[in-house]
Amino acid sequence: MTTFAIQRTPREIWGICYCCAWRFPAPGAAARLLLGTAAQESAFRWRRQISFDTATLREQLIGAFSLWQLEPASITTSVERLRARPALRERADWYLDPWGISTAWITGASTLELVRLLMQPEGDALGCLLARLHYLRVADPIPEAVEDQARYWKQHYNTPLGRGTTGQYLASWRTLCEPVLRPEEEEQ
Repeated sequence: MTTFAIQRTPREIWGICYCCAWRFPAPGAAARLLLGTAAQESAFRWRRQISFDTATLREQLIGAFSLWQLEPASITTSVERLRARPALRERADWYLDPWGISTAWITGASTLELVRLLMQPEGDALGCLLARLHYLRVADPIPEAVEDQARYWKQHYNTPLGRGTTGQYLASWRTLCEPVLRPEEEEQ
């Protein structure tokens, strides 16, 4: 089974981000931030961190998983948030229901079970949700401008210790996200 093949179009990934974001605060900015995060973290292609996608490392709980490249500690923290907050679980279930995933399953699953799903196209909705839950930990509001979102991603997702740069985020945005959003903006 290939964990890195393109399985969804960028437009489909945008739909996942859009649906997820509308269940939580700041939906417009959040949808664009989630799209930009997936573009930068995986180029909409990689569901397993490239350096760990070898036969011996593929299923170990190291590295990052999903189009949003979530690390096991972040996955665990987001699942703990779901367990502790009924209102958050309810919103998450509204979003996940069409995908056949429930927060009851998520909160009862092992990290390895979650990771196995995140490495499949069927886990893209879950990956997006976990990325949104990661950003919900941040008190600062999500900015509207893409340049500000690049800095927000670097500070709160990639972290100052991460290898990604705001310049890389903006390049990913221009090449991968702008073509997806352009037709929608022209319709308005």
